[in-house]
Amino acid sequence: MRTSVALLLTFLCAFTAPVRAEAPPPARSQGSRIVEKMTFPPMRFELPKVGTQVHRRVLSNGIVLWMVPDSTLPRVRARLAVRGGSLHESLAKHGVVALTSTVQRTGGIRSLGPEELDRRLEIEAIRLDSGFSEEISFLDLDVLKPGLATGLELLAEMARHPRFDAGQLEIAREQIHEDLRRQNDSPGRIAHREFPYLIFGEDPSGRKLGWPSVQALSREDLQAWHARIWTPDRAFMAVAGDFEPEALAAALERVFSDWRPAVSSLPELPILGEDPPGGVFLVERPLNQSHVVIGHRGVSRQDPDLEAIQVMDYILGSGGFSSRLVERVRNRAGLAYSVGSQIGTDDPRRGSFQVVFQTRTDATRRAIDLVLAEIEGLRDRPVPAAELQQARASLLNSMVSWFDNPFRTAWRFAGLELRGLPFDHFQTRMDKLRALTQADIQRVARRVLQPERLVYLVVGESGGFDASLEDLGKVQKVELETVP
Repeated sequence: MRTSVALLLTFLCAFTAPVRAEAPPPARSQGSRIVEKMTFPPMRFELPKVGTQVHRRVLSNGIVLWMVPDSTLPRVRARLAVRGGSLHESLAKHGVVALTSTVQRTGGIRSLGPEELDRRLEIEAIRLDSGFSEEISFLDLDVLKPGLATGLELLAEMARHPRFDAGQLEIAREQIHEDLRRQNDSPGRIAHREFPYLIFGEDPSGRKLGWPSVQALSREDLQAWHARIWTPDRAFMAVAGDFEPEALAAALERVFSDWRPAVSSLPELPILGEDPPGGVFLVERPLNQSHVVIGHRGVSRQDPDLEAIQVMDYILGSGGFSSRLVERVRNRAGLAYSVGSQIGTDDPRRGSFQVVFQTRTDATRRAIDLVLAEIEGLRDRPVPAAELQQARASLLNSMVSWFDNPFRTAWRFAGLELRGLPFDHFQTRMDKLRALTQADIQRVARRVLQPERLVYLVVGESGGFDASLEDLGKVQKVELETVP
């Protein structure tokens, strides 16, 4: 009885207690009130138009020129590129592309030695750089408008008549030597080097750079490689900045007037052999984290389903915090700070599919199992409509940044020509992305993601793993090469 009375009193008190007045909302600043009243039209993104915003010319010697005029700043940026990159070098001359690219810039030109050239560039406030990729070698120019004529002359001289100074060649060679000495210092570098070799072998996409081949390269090798690829008939140029298109084209005709096409051809890329079988490979290192790469050979950039494959990859792991791998492995399980996937298309024949992450040694197998579950999930079940819409919209919106500055726009269009793509490729890509369905994503996931062919590379200390890797496949030890 006493308990019932006490409960009744408590109930009554709750309803008779004085009501406290709610605190008034914080005063809003004048600026915030103004912002709330602002209205903006919907964002409209239109692709740059060839012929009005982007101009194309072909010079008399065959150089394909893409130009985007922009008078915002008195500055001009240019890239002169030729077909011929690391995919085209022979195994015996592996390293010649890297050395040629470096010494083409550091080794002086016909009229100026290395130090004289550097001094001239500094005085004239001109920046000249060199670089290369799998398929091209290039020179970059960045110059203020008053120095454009001088900048173009030095660019043309470096493209056509590099000096390849012997002393600068030895400096570049020793830089590579020192880099090779340190190639096993980082587990990330080990994985980045060893995984392509596991799936491509001695093919140009997989081969590992060795000191003996670099040591054997001569100045004559660099000159021969330069003469073979630096010809106007395989050259493309992207220019953006403060200029008039017709005046720039005329200036380039003058500085390249006596640069004539050569009869040499690029080496043919070897035909890829059969895909390697799946396997488990271990680089034993005393680490408190395992560095893991899982994947296999991928697709060609000419794949008709490329847009669907990119959306599938975005959903799996390339979409950052929006991806399934980040949500499952990082956010929910807390097993990795970073985890992601990538469908690469740098090789025109076939690229690679990779999932990369680092995790605690004692969570290695659990993290691998979570990755495999997400791969299987994409193959087995259609993606939800909302997830597809988010991925598709993100990839469409990211195309805005492809053209967010004039030079990037010019180089995007030059890149189309380098890859043999039509000039309406960007619009076609947008149309294909918008048309994708849930069935398309599951179809390409079943075709492209091949669990039975997965290659597992783990750099870590196997004694601390939470479970054996043997049921994934026979574990094969990878012995690392060292360079004295």
